[in-house]
Amino acid sequence: GLMCLGESLCQPSLLGRISKLSDDALQGETMGITQSFASLARFAGPALAGLMYAYGPVLPYMTAAALMIPALALVYIAFNKQKQIALNT
Repeated sequence: GLMCLGESLCQPSLLGRISKLSDDALQGETMGITQSFASLARFAGPALAGLMYAYGPVLPYMTAAALMIPALALVYIAFNKQKQIALNT
């Protein structure tokens, strides 16, 4: 239930932001690629986590944390860049 709630809050805002940032001529292609990667992650993520769990129950969680730290840094940089662009206009 919590995962469904999180997805329902995250997915529309994420797709809305991606559609606003993409070029008008490439909007459909961008949304298609986004959905393709999301589907791949929903398939590959649990499979890889299951394999890692066999080597140690902490390994999937540590790997996820290690992947989230650079992602958080990229989001921080992107939002600061957008903020600077908005302030200059």
